[in-house]
Amino acid sequence: MSGPQQTSLYVACSIGDVNHVREIAAHSRSDLNFHDSPNDSLLHIAASKGHESVVKCLIDEFNCSPNIRGHNGRNILHYASYAGHHNLVELLLTRYKMNSFSVDDDGDTPLHYAALGGSEEVAKLLIVKYKCPVDYLDHLQQTPLHYACQKGRLNLVRMILSEFKADLNARDEISDTPLHKAALNGHRDVVKCLLDE
Repeated sequence: MSGPQQTSLYVACSIGDVNHVREIAAHSRSDLNFHDSPNDSLLHIAASKGHESVVKCLIDEFNCSPNIRGHNGRNILHYASYAGHHNLVELLLTRYKMNSFSVDDDGDTPLHYAALGGSEEVAKLLIVKYKCPVDYLDHLQQTPLHYACQKGRLNLVRMILSEFKADLNARDEISDTPLHKAALNGHRDVVKCLLDE
């Protein structure tokens, strides 16, 4: 698939126009698992925007793989977790049996992405229902708490510390703790929260 048909399909996935997606895809002779130049598939685009109906259409009707890996080895569960699309995350984990422990090329899990995006609801879902370890280490030896602190996600920091007892003293490969990440990025409210723990 190339040219206007591909562009139209990407736009339709991006805006969540499932009828247009269905119409274009039905006339396509190409593999709909293809990637655009930055390595995102149609499913990645739809998942990042939270368009459940488009995701279901592409998987159920056009056999797109929910486990397709995009930029940096990220799957659609990583994208949905980062963007805080709770219902889509739940759908991917239940209906499509995606792995809640799936890692990208850097060893980051959907929980790391929920922490980066600041989604308390998705983080709680992953920890409570899907038993994702709150202190899981990626390739840089960083936990989701490191990422939440780095991005200044105060409410998420409070939640994973108080409700799930995340390791406040976890050190990454350069010996930075979550406190270091918050201070280096100027997140005073997060620094205060960490010091009060």
